[in-house]
Amino acid sequence: MDQQVKTGFGALHDRMYTALVAAMLFGFPLVSTVSVGLGLSSRMVSIPYRMAISAASIASFAIAAALGKRLIDRRVIWCVGLLAVMLMLRMFWDRTVVSLPIDLQWGDFSMQILGITVLPVLPFLFAVDRAQVVRAHSTSLWLGLVASVAIVIGVLLSIRAYVGGRLATDVLNPISIGAAGVSLYVVSSSLTASRRLVTFLARAVGALAGVGLCLLSASKGPLLELLAVIALQFTIPARPLTKAQRALYVVGILAVIGVATGVAIWASGNAGLVLWSRLQNVSSDPSVAARWLLWRGAMEQFDRSPLLGDSFVESTLRFYPHNAFLESMMTTGIGGLMLLTVSVLVAGVSAFRALRDPASRWLGLLFVQQLIGAQTSGSLYLDQSFWAMLFLVIGVGSRARHGAFASSLGIQISGRSRRP
Repeated sequence: MDQQVKTGFGALHDRMYTALVAAMLFGFPLVSTVSVGLGLSSRMVSIPYRMAISAASIASFAIAAALGKRLIDRRVIWCVGLLAVMLMLRMFWDRTVVSLPIDLQWGDFSMQILGITVLPVLPFLFAVDRAQVVRAHSTSLWLGLVASVAIVIGVLLSIRAYVGGRLATDVLNPISIGAAGVSLYVVSSSLTASRRLVTFLARAVGALAGVGLCLLSASKGPLLELLAVIALQFTIPARPLTKAQRALYVVGILAVIGVATGVAIWASGNAGLVLWSRLQNVSSDPSVAARWLLWRGAMEQFDRSPLLGDSFVESTLRFYPHNAFLESMMTTGIGGLMLLTVSVLVAGVSAFRALRDPASRWLGLLFVQQLIGAQTSGSLYLDQSFWAMLFLVIGVGSRARHGAFASSLGIQISGRSRRP
């Protein structure tokens, strides 16, 4: 390939990759406002959007392959690939051999898996450069701020702005809004320092908006994600901190939470902060009871067929179990559980390393967020963010390890060359 053409394709790939990372985090919350504002069916907007993302993902994957970019850890590719085959075989078995007691449009479901999960994560199978990580971080901040404004507009235009006092739109449910808020907080709070006043203000507004969306969604899963992220930011700093710096950090976090809570209480009006009442009544919360029923049912189905799995839906509530590990056990048995566990462990090690690097720290935090979300409301078939972050954080770790190896090899070679 001609060097000039290769350079042009490389620049195009970098822009596409950056846009796809930001879209993975905040794209759908942004475009969902279009269907709310125009009074259209959500499918009228979501289908073209998913098709555009899928096309861009295929193009990005093809360009990266043509440029010879290095793949992420092949062990993970094999593990996830085998797990994907097992998941699809399970769905094929349940569709053609076993008559499931649910009315499911199999064609639509297959297209959703392809357009929401499989194709959009393809670009992240390649190792990522540090410069790409930095650009994606900045782009995600600005797109997240626009998405937060779009969510507010969507709430104001929606018929069901509050579902039981929880922030929602006619397209986005409270959990999706809460998760977007946590992601916005992570992106905003972990952006490396900039002397530009506009960037500083954007980070501050983004952190406040992210915490506010999480609180107003009144979702316990995103709240757990937010608390875990804050704890990691404090316990594993990017750089060594003095006691004074740690104290300043705590003061800053408390200030952000305090201001965001005050705004959330004001926005809730007479209803008060619904999240607080939901936490007080957690033992009688119907959603908690449903989760426990799903998890217990998934375990029972795994016990019935531990080697091959039993079904891709929980038989009592006829729904996915809202827990990635339990879903792998229920759907694909012990083999699928082991494949998922190995993939998550490799990603966890990479995430820990990323937390020590100011440039890639945000990816490690986002992986932790998505991992927790996958255990409280995730689905292996449709959880694009979880799979994308798993590949992304491993891609950053692969690049870092390769760079360290190359550096050490270069030192050895240069050292030998100086020997008499």
